[in-house]
Amino acid sequence: MRTNSIPPSLKRKYRNRLSRYWRLVYDVGLCTGWRVSDILGLRLENFYPRNIVVCVQKKTNSVSAKQLPKTLVRRLKDNVGYDGVVFPSPYNQSVPVSRQACHRAFKRAADLMTLERISPHSMRKTYAKELYRSGATLKELQEALDHDRPETTLLYLLDNYDELIKEALHRQRQEETFKKSKGYEALKTKL
Repeated sequence: MRTNSIPPSLKRKYRNRLSRYWRLVYDVGLCTGWRVSDILGLRLENFYPRNIVVCVQKKTNSVSAKQLPKTLVRRLKDNVGYDGVVFPSPYNQSVPVSRQACHRAFKRAADLMTLERISPHSMRKTYAKELYRSGATLKELQEALDHDRPETTLLYLLDNYDELIKEALHRQRQEETFKKSKGYEALKTKL
C-alpha cells in the first residue's frame, strides 16, 4: 500500500486522535524518521546520556543516533515495560507491541478524520517533507532516511505517484522542446 504524508495543517489534530500510547510512537516517528518496526523495537539499553537514542535499523542493519527532546525521552522512559521494552505489548510486557497493532491504531485515527492512505509509514514521509521544507538537500534527506538511492527519497516528497509521473512528463516535454530549439543546436556545436 502506498501511503501519504500527514498534511502539516492536520498533524496536531491527527495526533490528538491517537491514544496516549500511540501518540508516543507518533512523536518519536516525527522526531527521528525511523521505520515503525525500529521504533517499536526500542529498549532502555538504546538510551544514552544527553537524550541520545541509538537504533540499529532492522531493514538496513545500519546504526542511527538521534538526540530527542528531553520531555520525549522522559515520556519514553516512563512507558518502559518489563525487560526494558519501551513499547510493550498489552498482552506481554516483555515483548514489543506488533506493527499490525500500530497500523490499526493509525488507520483508526485516519478514518476518524477521513484521511486516505495514512499508516505508521506516514510518519517517515512527514519527517522527510518537514526536513526538506527546512532546507535539507536531497543528499542529506537520503542519508537521514538511510536510502540507497535518491530516487527512493524523491518518492517520499510526493504524496502519490501521479504527481511523480506528471512531473516526469513535464520535464520530458521541456527537454524535447529545448532539443528542438536553436539554443540546443548552438550548445551541441560548442560541445
